[in-house]
Amino acid sequence: MNLLQRLKAKPQLLLFALFFAFHLLLLNVNYVEWGDSYRILRASEYIRDFSYPLDEKRPPLYSALLALRPLKDLDPVFWGKVFMLAVSALCFYVFYLVSREIFKKHANSKKLTLISLLFFAFNPVFFYWSLRIYADAFFALLVLLALLVYLKDKELTHFKTFFFLALLSALGILTRFEGYLLVLSLGLTFLLKGFQRIDYTSLQTLTISKLWDVIRKPLTYGLLTTLLILPYWIWRNPLASSYFEEPSGRSYDLVMLARYILSLAFLFGFTPAFAFFAGSYKKAAHFFKENLFVFIFTFLELLLVLAWPAAVPRLFIPVIPLLIWPLSISVSAYFRSLNETPSNNHFSRMTLPLFSLGLTALYILGQRFITLQFLIPSFKLVLVVALINLLALWPLYKKSLVPFMALTALSIILWSAGVIYAHRNIYSTIRQGLDYLTNPANDVYGRVAYNDSSSVSDWYLNENPTIFSQALEGTYFEYGSSEQLSLSNLQEKGYDYLLFTNEHNPALDVDFDKRPYLKTLATFEKEINGKMFFTKVIEVMEPSTE
Repeated sequence: MNLLQRLKAKPQLLLFALFFAFHLLLLNVNYVEWGDSYRILRASEYIRDFSYPLDEKRPPLYSALLALRPLKDLDPVFWGKVFMLAVSALCFYVFYLVSREIFKKHANSKKLTLISLLFFAFNPVFFYWSLRIYADAFFALLVLLALLVYLKDKELTHFKTFFFLALLSALGILTRFEGYLLVLSLGLTFLLKGFQRIDYTSLQTLTISKLWDVIRKPLTYGLLTTLLILPYWIWRNPLASSYFEEPSGRSYDLVMLARYILSLAFLFGFTPAFAFFAGSYKKAAHFFKENLFVFIFTFLELLLVLAWPAAVPRLFIPVIPLLIWPLSISVSAYFRSLNETPSNNHFSRMTLPLFSLGLTALYILGQRFITLQFLIPSFKLVLVVALINLLALWPLYKKSLVPFMALTALSIILWSAGVIYAHRNIYSTIRQGLDYLTNPANDVYGRVAYNDSSSVSDWYLNENPTIFSQALEGTYFEYGSSEQLSLSNLQEKGYDYLLFTNEHNPALDVDFDKRPYLKTLATFEKEINGKMFFTKVIEVMEPSTE
């Protein structure tokens, strides 16, 4: 069998090849990582020295895996990107295995699996964050592995099932705070499954042994998980986590709620997605009833995202794969219902396209007035994607699956490309300024004060172990008034250079030319999404004695 025949026989191989190729080509698409990535990398460097930073709130597992960098001189950032490439490939493979397991009882299981893989492979949110050095995709991998283990032995007849689920749950806690939701979801699933086995028509026969049978499995799982995670709890009290403090400063209003709803509604990269959910809510409900763990975990995660609105849409990552399966069932059911009468059809031929049209209009209006970065920040591209989804209304009306899926794939890929392109140069001017400072040819020595609060400057000035060693010390200063830039204040602080940026506040502008003791050595500028960002490298000069 030649390659072409093999791809025809197993189109999932072609999808994986495209998925992996795009990830490989985009390995270095981001000039700078998000600030939290450098905090994660900083923690990994501490772990290499058998310690952990006291001011780091994140659990240690993800940083510990990054600490396994094979070569000391290998750039930690590049190693992190390679690690995420491997995590992404594993996510695809495990998602494929779980999809086969979930759909194995369906008559059209191969088609459902293929549709799910297409929705997963280029999902804008999952794809983007799998290119970044963040723990979310790795945590999603642990969730998928836990689901796979559970599906292989739903009745929990083997002790090894309990052990592996407890182990994956403990690893989840060591990766993300949401690991506790994974534990709670599995525990509730085992408990509710136990109650479902009780014969409520003869409660008088309910015995201690039957009650024990109900609680035995969740209790076993809970005890095993506790034993595995206990050393971590002794080291770090989970109730003292700073995560609990984060929502306190957030504003909860109608705008925030609108952001949440819009992010959730357009999570899949094509605008009619939730029209299928609405049109076949009975099928979605049946799916969640059959997969209780998926329902409980998804529900708890969606509540968590609502409580942490600042992390939208990144916190959706673990539930995206779980929502793709009922979405695929709904899409397949709609296109298979060609010969059904409107009364038997889960959504009529007219209603679903009209609902999809309304969602497309909502997407355009939402991006026009609220502008969510991960729903494509360029309004021109928003209109292009919206046009593609409008063109998909015709095959949707005709119930022609192949052209609809082709247009949907185009929408998803363009959506992903738009998000990646728009964010590839975030903090790029800061990085250029840091490259200037750390370049030995520029002969820069001394103390550098930076107003960059993203941890990028801290990493390249203080933490990166592979940068050329020189007498450079970085220190953060929070710029708030012009008095902070007075010569007396700068000298009192002992600042030799300033790394001054407006990356965190595009409206920030300071006239350095009016301060003769500040000499601009280099200026780096970049226009991103219509806003001009700059970073200046400034030398603090000694006052003239003439």
